[in-house]
Amino acid sequence: MFACISEILSRCLCEVLKLLELFDCFLKTALQWELREWLVDRLGYVTVESVVSGPGLANVYNFLVAVKGWPAAFPNESAATPKSIADKALQDGEKTCTEALNMLVDMWAAECRAMALRTMPHGGLYVAGGLAPKLLVPMKDRFVEAFCNGDSLMGSIIRNFPVYAVTNEFVGMMGALARAHRLLL
Repeated sequence: MFACISEILSRCLCEVLKLLELFDCFLKTALQWELREWLVDRLGYVTVESVVSGPGLANVYNFLVAVKGWPAAFPNESAATPKSIADKALQDGEKTCTEALNMLVDMWAAECRAMALRTMPHGGLYVAGGLAPKLLVPMKDRFVEAFCNGDSLMGSIIRNFPVYAVTNEFVGMMGALARAHRLLL
C-alpha cells in the first residue's frame, strides 16, 4: 500500500514540476514549443543554449525550414551558419532568417526576464556573451520590447530593471584572467 501511495505521489510531483517548468521557461509560444520538441527529437535534450546562442540561431533556422516549410535561404544546411543567417536577416531582410532571428531574440528576452525575476537585479541586468555585441545593437528595439512587455503579470516589476549589453566579446576571458591572477598572488 505504501509503495502504491509513494508511486502516486511521485507521479503527481512530476506533473507539478512539468507545470512549474511551463511558467518559468523561455518558451512562450506554440511555435517555440514545437521547436523544443524538434530539438528533443534531434539532439535528445533542450537547453537555453540550444536556442539562445550562435548555434541556437542555426537550430531555429533549420527548424523553420525543415519542419515549418519556410523557404530555405541557403543551398544546404551546412551553409546556414549563425553569421550567414544573421547577415541575411539584418542586411537583406530575408524572411526565414529574419523570423529565426526574431524568435531567438524573443526567447533571449524571455530568459533574461525570467533571470531578472529570479535575481531581482536592481543595479541592472548585464547581458554578455558572443551574441550581445553582434545582435543587441541591431535588435535592441525588439529585445527591449520583448523584455519589458513580454510578461503582462510581472511587466511592472521587470520595467524597473535596467538592462545593459556588454559589447566586449572577451569579458569572460577578462574575468577568468583576473581570477587566475588573484589565485596566483
